Amino acid sequence: MNNSNGLQILKPIVLDTADLKMLLPHRDLAIGILDEAFYNPTKNANELIAFKKTVPDDPYFIGHYPGNPVLPGHWQYEAMCLASALLFKQLHFGLIGNPAIVGTDGKMRFQRPVFPGDDLTIHSELIGDRIIPGKGAHYYFSTCIKRGTEKISFIEKLIGSFFPEKILEVIK
Repeated sequence: MNNSNGLQILKPIVLDTADLKMLLPHRDLAIGILDEAFYNPTKNANELIAFKKTVPDDPYFIGHYPGNPVLPGHWQYEAMCLASALLFKQLHFGLIGNPAIVGTDGKMRFQRPVFPGDDLTIHSELIGDRIIPGKGAHYYFSTCIKRGTEKISFIEKLIGSFFPEKILEVIK
């Protein structure tokens, strides 16, 4: 498999929190929704798996709900978006600029609550793209969160876009 610079990527990659901060320009609170990510292009170049071990003092649980903390859907959505953005960055390593997750096809589902202490696995898979030469590209991801083998939440089609830096300057 070759990245966007034509370099061949053969080894699995484990990304820790410091790597995540370097690759994705987000606040610490948002980046903290993922503990680490794993990308293995020799197994499936279109898939990235991220992990989150929730703990009772995670700030994501504050006030939601007192006495019975549950991870809000917003943070589950954020975890799936970040995993998809990381996958994009691995597929196009070396590109200047960042992908923007712009929406879903409206089919986001929450099937079970997430509680403090849950070990979560976030799967993101590239399922398609539409490249517009000289303008940018749209990418389509299927993503879900699991606790063991139990599916917690999923998005059938997460839509991301990438616009090269020169095009963003024109848009501004």
